[in-house]
Amino acid sequence: MQTAVNNQIPGILGDCGGSCSCATCHAYVDQAWSSHMPAAESYEVDMLTCAMDVRENSRLTCQIFVTPELDGLVVHLPGVAA
Repeated sequence: MQTAVNNQIPGILGDCGGSCSCATCHAYVDQAWSSHMPAAESYEVDMLTCAMDVRENSRLTCQIFVTPELDGLVVHLPGVAA
């Protein structure tokens, strides 16, 4: 999330600064990557109820921690054309 905010990526606001308390960093993990992602914690699932157009592959990007295993991860942003 912070990299997206620092680079002014449209659709990622990160209003809470990454504390999982606003859902303004909602994104869709590409289906090809869904099985590589750790499960969302209950507080993230709760916060996703505040996001619009939530899908099975919805995640808050502030809760995705970049690791070597996620190199190449693809996410899509709600309301932003690909």
